Amino acid sequence: MSSSAAGASGNVGVNVAAGNGNQQDNAAAIANAASDNAAIDNSFVFGTATATADVRQVSNNNRVDNFGSTNSAVMSGSGGGSSGNMGINIAGGDLNQQKNTMAIANANAPLGNATATASAVQNGPGLIVNNNADRTYRVDTITVTNTASGSFSKDKSFEASGSQSASSSWNKAGSKSYDASGSKSVDISGSHSSNASGSNSSNASGSNSSSASGSSSASLSASLNATLDATSAASNSTTVNFGFGDRTRSSSSDASLNASLDATLDASIDKSYDRSHDSSYDRSRDSSYDRSRDSSFEKSYDKSYSKSSDSSYEKSGSQSSESEYAKAKSYSESSSYDLSNTYSYQVLTPTGWANPVTNTATLSGSVNGGSGNLGVNVAAGVGNQQSNSLAISNQSF
Repeated sequence: MSSSAAGASGNVGVNVAAGNGNQQDNAAAIANAASDNAAIDNSFVFGTATATADVRQVSNNNRVDNFGSTNSAVMSGSGGGSSGNMGINIAGGDLNQQKNTMAIANANAPLGNATATASAVQNGPGLIVNNNADRTYRVDTITVTNTASGSFSKDKSFEASGSQSASSSWNKAGSKSYDASGSKSVDISGSHSSNASGSNSSNASGSNSSSASGSSSASLSASLNATLDATSAASNSTTVNFGFGDRTRSSSSDASLNASLDATLDASIDKSYDRSHDSSYDRSRDSSYDRSRDSSFEKSYDKSYSKSSDSSYEKSGSQSSESEYAKAKSYSESSSYDLSNTYSYQVLTPTGWANPVTNTATLSGSVNGGSGNLGVNVAAGVGNQQSNSLAISNQSF
């Protein structure tokens, strides 16, 4: 608002607001019990004048979230040289409550009554305001260098020596004997016989006939009897000494074998033949023959054997050993190291704020030279409550 309401007079109300939800009010109540015809008005003994100005401003359970917002209310060069009752309200922001209230009561009566009441109620519970701006940062580079160095050395040596001896002896003795005997007998007998007869005749008439027939038979009978008897006995004894005393181990064994064999063989062979021959020629001849053969055989033999063996042995021995050793060893070692490591990283460092929430209410060069009742309210922000109230009562006669 610029260069306004200059030289105004009477009841003047001016409201300037920037933002959201602001409440501004100018209220005036004037009561006058006088009249332009004073002679008539003054004839009344009683007169009553009542002026009431009642203003209520309520703003409940509001929430304001500002993100880089700007609200400005400016009044410059206004209201200069004004007179009378002047109310000026300037608010920049949200949910501000401002009011100018005036009540005037005037009664021109000897026993009159003049009452002026100006009341104001402002209520804004449950108000939540969040003003948010943008954070500004700069990028800083941080470099870190770590170094480490050290050395290590170690020397060690040792010697070892010793001797060792061992001895042992042993004895071993044993005996072994066995007896074996057996017999074998074989009987074989057989016979063979054959018969052959024939006749032959021939004549000069040239015919010849001949016939021959014969038979042979052979038989074989054999038997085999064999027996075997064998016995064996063995004993063994061993004595050993390894430096811990004599240790003797002995063992013995007996064995016997009996076996017999009986076998017989009977075989026979029979053969026969019959032949004839006819021929003719100019000669004749008669002849006959008769042959027979018998043979037989018989064989037998007996055999027996007997064997025995006795043996014994005895052995002993001893051994010993000695040894010595000496060892020595030493070594040394050393090491050193130098390490270095460098790394860098970037971080965001806050530098301030950008786009902040700004509420501005400015009154400049205004209300200069004014007279009378002047009420001026200037507020910037959220939820401000301001009030100017005036009550005037006058009783005159």
